[in-house]
Amino acid sequence: MYYEVICKDSMYYEIIHKYPVYYDIPCKDPVYYDIPCKDLMDYEICKDHVYYEIPCKDPLYFEILCKDPVYYAIPCKDPVYYEIPCKDPVYYEIICKGPVYCKIICKDPVYYKIICKYPVSYEIRCKYRVYYEICKDPVYYEIICKDPVYYDIPCKDSVYYEIICKYPVSYEIPCKYRVYYEICKDPMYYKIICKDPVYCDIPCKDPVYYDIPCKYRVYYEICKDPMYYKIICKDPVYYDIPCKNPVYYDIPCKDPMYYEKCKHHVYYEIKCKYPMYYVIPCTMR
Repeated sequence: MYYEVICKDSMYYEIIHKYPVYYDIPCKDPVYYDIPCKDLMDYEICKDHVYYEIPCKDPLYFEILCKDPVYYAIPCKDPVYYEIPCKDPVYYEIICKGPVYCKIICKDPVYYKIICKYPVSYEIRCKYRVYYEICKDPVYYEIICKDPVYYDIPCKDSVYYEIICKYPVSYEIPCKYRVYYEICKDPMYYKIICKDPVYCDIPCKDPVYYDIPCKYRVYYEICKDPMYYKIICKDPVYYDIPCKNPVYYDIPCKDPMYYEKCKHHVYYEIKCKYPMYYVIPCTMR
């Protein structure tokens, strides 16, 4: 299966779904999706016999929230509901649950974040237990491989990044074949080396180091078992919004349909549709 979402408003989404290590993106039958998006228009995503309408406005966004323990489905009303907020300055967030892989390509300047929730780790389809987190400037990529996999992500000029898994099989984020995966981004240099069953510490351009997990204000905090919802503001502030285990996430803002990016004195209202409700102010560090 192959799923592709293309946003034409200075955005580009791409979710590639490949056999035999795919994760279902809405329809259960093998279908090819191609969803172009324009300002003030709607996305239509097919699930079984139902079409799910997702408003696409400026700033465009999708909602991605995964609860079903098996796979992704980009907006299905039943077991899953998704949202991917985007548009500069913005972040991408995918929270999934189960042995699946996620892949998001965003245009500069945005940051990528892929979190797949498996019983013990986030994974980007190394098919093993791996953490994978991609953050935007001024941070580096963080990749934690709990298997004998070696990652190296160099940034050549300001063109692309290559994620190479030096293992019998190379990964495309994730991929079972010998391929390379390129991510276009800011003129930064990322280098990630995961040591066999240890974790990787990737320094950031600031005089701080990011770890998985960290518990300081300027660090990322990522919890693998009780699912954590991670929000990174474009400003030098980082938010870690925890939510109890099986829960839905919903991030409403001023307009009930859209996000309001956390910038300067703007705030994020984060609701955990179970017993938690968060209002996180976005302040300067």
